[in-house]
Amino acid sequence: MRKLFLFLALSLAAAADPLQVVSLKFTQQQGQAGDKLSGRATLSAPAPAGGTTLIFEPAFKLEIPMTVQVPAGETSVDFPVKIIDYRVFRRDSAAKTHVTIMLDGKEYEFPGPIVDEAPAP
Repeated sequence: MRKLFLFLALSLAAAADPLQVVSLKFTQQQGQAGDKLSGRATLSAPAPAGGTTLIFEPAFKLEIPMTVQVPAGETSVDFPVKIIDYRVFRRDSAAKTHVTIMLDGKEYEFPGPIVDEAPAP
């Protein structure tokens, strides 16, 4: 009986952990203006019934949807990303971008792809 109680207590504690964004990956880690790639956000557990919405803050030099829906039962979601023409921004060397995702009022920041500022030879 103690083992069953301990198992139930641990299961309830694990279920009480809030859902988190644990990783953000891109199909390529470097690109130039106009390049289209995909991103994949991964959660710490499956999305609840009805799914969950990830909110993306505007990203420096990247065009990303404002919101992406993770379907119920899924742990990750893919979304389109486009590298914006760098000329509308500062003209420094290759710039590392950062992507901020909000989930349930908490912010998660991840490195984005490197944006080349000079055309490839």
